[in-house]
Amino acid sequence: MEHPKATPSHYKFKLMPEFFVNYHEIARQSPNSKVTTQPSLGLIDQPYSETTNTQPDAEPKKPWERFAAYIRELNTENPDRVTYKVLYLTRHGLGVHNVFEAKVGKEAWNVSYGTPSFHPVYDVTDKTRATGPTSTETVPSLG
Repeated sequence: MEHPKATPSHYKFKLMPEFFVNYHEIARQSPNSKVTTQPSLGLIDQPYSETTNTQPDAEPKKPWERFAAYIRELNTENPDRVTYKVLYLTRHGLGVHNVFEAKVGKEAWNVSYGTPSFHPVYDVTDKTRATGPTSTETVPSLG
């Protein structure tokens, strides 16, 4: 079977540094260049436009609510057929496999347990297994 030819992409991705903290700079300032998840996933708390900052007859919007409203506003008002999308690229927290590797040692993990044949299935919300579930519960509350 012949593979179809790839078609050129009509997408252009661009980093918009005015919305999120500079993770590269944070990594440079951190020991061993390790960066932990920043508060609000690094979203800079800022006003965008008057219509995105408040809700009629309500309290001011939270940072992620303002940001989402601003992205919707950009997509509504853009005459050049440009659409704005937000990609969330995150890494998991301390997972069960990390805890298990620490328990058995790196060498044993690499030789026996870190192989494709060792894939235990765990409930990621089980708080007794690792600290990773804490991060799975935090992300939905950012709104």
